[in-house]
Formats: sequence, structure tokens, C-alpha cells
Amino acid sequence: MHPYPLQPLLALVESLFQAEGLHQEQAQVVARGFLEADLLGFHTHGLARVPANLEWLRAGETETAGEPVVLVDRPAVANWDAHRLPGHWAMHRAMQHAVRQARAMGAFSMTLRRCQHVACLASTLIPARRAISSMSQIPTPTSISTAYSSSSKPTPCRDRGATRRPPVASRDSFWRPRWG
Repeated sequence: MHPYPLQPLLALVESLFQAEGLHQEQAQVVARGFLEADLLGFHTHGLARVPANLEWLRAGETETAGEPVVLVDRPAVANWDAHRLPGHWAMHRAMQHAVRQARAMGAFSMTLRRCQHVACLASTLIPARRAISSMSQIPTPTSISTAYSSSSKPTPCRDRGATRRPPVASRDSFWRPRWG
């Protein structure tokens, strides 16, 4: 049992973000991300982060309009620039794309740069947990790299006609996978 009813709390947080310039869908996604973080037990990265995020919107440190820009988009990898959009919104859009591609390809990796603070990365996985069987996220100071894998569909090897799983990256093969 939560001490506050969830729907009115979500509506309040949504209205705060809309008042600072986010459109309705963005405000819903951002508010839900912070609330879900709290519900997952990440209280320091849940609703407690709302005031700082509102201040960043007021100060122009977070953009209120636009979409992430696609820098690279290939069937199994992508690189996007979020242009300082709200972190939960940028991750929401990235996760939508990643889930589509992982379903189609069996595996998908993505980087998202210049994303404003996401707060709780775990909350971004909630909408995709049914679609993808395993995921890992690696936060870095300037980007968020997210790897998606679906064990239900192995990766086809086009050059030999065989089917096998992708290799595990080692330090010297990280950028150039060796299919050995």
C-alpha cells in the first residue's frame, strides 16, 4: 500500500512538467519515469529528482521540444543524439526503436548521447520487459549504451548460411567483433 494515491500524484507531476513547456505525451512519460523509480525503491532517483529537472527546464538546460536525432541507424545498431531532451523522454523514444529492432533482428545495441539526466535507468526497462528477454544498460558520463538481446531469435550469419549466437566482446574485439 502506498501512502498516496498514484493517479493524482502522477497527474500532479505531469502538470508540473507541462507548466514548464513539455507537451502532454512528454510530460506523461517523464512523470511516469520518476514515479516508477520511486515505486521500484530508487527514492533518491524518483520523485525527489523532479524539482531539479523542473529547474533545468526553467534554466534552458533541458530542451522542451524535438526528438532525438538519428546519427547512425543500421539493422542491429544505432547511435542517436538526444540534444539535451529530458532523459526519460529520450530513453522512451530510444526503447521504442530498440524493441522494434530487437524483435526484427534478434539483437540490438544502441547509444544515446547528450541525453539529459535519466535518473533511474531501471524505470526505462519497465515498458520493454515483456518484449525483450534480456537487457543490460551501461551508464557513462556522456552517453548511455544499451544492449538488447532476444534469445528467441538467433543471429543469422549471412556469409556462411549458418546460424549462431553473437560472440562475447573482449577488450580487443569490442569495436570489431570476431565471428571466429
